[in-house]
Amino acid sequence: MAQDARSSRFRRLAPVIAKRALLVGVFVIAYLVAWRPVRSWVASDVMNPTLSRIETPRSGRYAVSVQGRAVAVQKVDAPGRVDVMKVPMGNFFVLAGMLLIALYPRHPYWLYLAGYQLGLSTLMFGMLAIGVGWADWGFAVFRFFEGEFYQGTSLAVPFLLLRADGRPLFSNVLPDADRSESQAAEK
Repeated sequence: MAQDARSSRFRRLAPVIAKRALLVGVFVIAYLVAWRPVRSWVASDVMNPTLSRIETPRSGRYAVSVQGRAVAVQKVDAPGRVDVMKVPMGNFFVLAGMLLIALYPRHPYWLYLAGYQLGLSTLMFGMLAIGVGWADWGFAVFRFFEGEFYQGTSLAVPFLLLRADGRPLFSNVLPDADRSESQAAEK
């Protein structure tokens, strides 16, 4: 009897897992084929020329160069700290996007994550431009956003959605699963 229940559960579970794995696979292939070349183009043909065209008395003190899918800004007279801004929606987006697609295949949460990363990256790029052309506080704000804030929030989004959702993680997998422990504690 227990063996029949397990095989029955596996038969119900296999198509769900297969569909979600297929969606994640399509997402990763689309990222590798379509988005990675776009990221290189954005670094070399959008970000680099934009930062290089800033013409202020302060901007001559900084050298801007492209490093793969990133732009590096370094002081000319004092080689030391290099501020590197990667083009948005890289590895952290792929990891979080895969998790969001696997957990919520019917909801476009991964698109919301992409919008969030693009918006935050635009703000970061603006701060980097302010640092190159006008004020040191631009670099300080850029470093704050570029550090754990950008990476941490990008990876935390799927887990925050799980906590806010309150539904069982895989209701098809464990139909007897109770709602999250936070909702049980509230009752």
